Amino acid sequence: MRLCPKCGGSLEVIYDYEKLKNLSHSKIPISQEHLGVWRYLPLLPVSPDVQIVTLGEGGTLVHPLKKTEDSRTKLRIRNIFVKDEFRNPTASFKDRNSTVSITRASHEGYKRAVAVTAGNAGSSIAAFSAKAGIDSWVFTMKGISDAKLAKLLAYGAKVFATEAETAELISFARQVIQKYGREETLLVQSRYNPYAREGSKTALFEIYEHFAGKMPDWIAIPIGSGSNLTAYHKGIKELQELGLITNSPKLIGVQGALCAPVVEAFEKNLDHTERVANPSTIAHSIKDDWAPEGDSALAAIRKTHGQAVGVTDEEIVDAQSFLSSKEGLFVEPASAAPLAGVKKLIAENKIDSNESVLTIATGFGLNQPEVVLSPNLWKNRTIRLDTLSVEKFASSLEKSRSI
Repeated sequence: MRLCPKCGGSLEVIYDYEKLKNLSHSKIPISQEHLGVWRYLPLLPVSPDVQIVTLGEGGTLVHPLKKTEDSRTKLRIRNIFVKDEFRNPTASFKDRNSTVSITRASHEGYKRAVAVTAGNAGSSIAAFSAKAGIDSWVFTMKGISDAKLAKLLAYGAKVFATEAETAELISFARQVIQKYGREETLLVQSRYNPYAREGSKTALFEIYEHFAGKMPDWIAIPIGSGSNLTAYHKGIKELQELGLITNSPKLIGVQGALCAPVVEAFEKNLDHTERVANPSTIAHSIKDDWAPEGDSALAAIRKTHGQAVGVTDEEIVDAQSFLSSKEGLFVEPASAAPLAGVKKLIAENKIDSNESVLTIATGFGLNQPEVVLSPNLWKNRTIRLDTLSVEKFASSLEKSRSI
């Protein structure tokens, strides 16, 4: 566990940017030997001779949304895109963190990786730990879906199920590490492991390359712990250090309206986030009563002149339904939250219709399928055929037109 010995805050990896600038020749430094995350090896905290633990993460696509003028969305904006981070090996952006964290952990001789998770982070750590041949201990938070639990078990993690929320569980995990194998055990949460953010920031480099150096005006990211948005901001700062961009995309942090420590601090003009009592959101991946890197995320939003916005469960489900049924992108609720937030900011005239917006879809829909299967949240689209009669099918087809 690594924290600043003076202030107790998160540490940050710094590189020799002048040297990298000389090597880059006006382009982002890359390694020709790798794809995905490790394509950016010169900007990662791993030397070229280290054995990389990889499952083929990174290199995800950016999709333009084609139907933004659909009457259901009323987005009133044409230049809106989705980056599909759910195509990573374990179906979430967390694989970017894990490949760098576990590569470092394996190289440094750690025997065990510990994660506190709502599901995605833990299954990713478990998968990469399995690849590296080290143990994984995963403490799950209240409300984890069966689908996420299945992934944890399949990847061989030792799963410790709890009914705790984020702050309490992280504190407990730190105590466990102190007592059982401190020298051999690594807590992989980004606040305590600066290498995790280094993996996440590579998505920002991919965005830079996809848009040929002309970054979108806004990037909307769901916030749970706050680490992913903080990582994107670090990527932006590094592109600026290398002289590749001058202006910064404005960052949008999106949380559930009843689980929004960063949004509340932003709206109250505070410089720190506070723990939320009785957090509630349908988007379990961002259901954190405490954002471990919330202060950093808050600062990043303000430095980029961005926005923080809370969205209701209904708004999240509507955005999820739109992305899947209109665009063919099946994302989990947390991944739909950015689109819901963007829609809200457009309605409030905080985003101009001529600006470009990129939303980050952090996880796949099958990570939390129970939302789609709930008739109370999604309109029931299943037509039951009691008999296989072509004549009766006609009436069923007519019924389906009203759904």
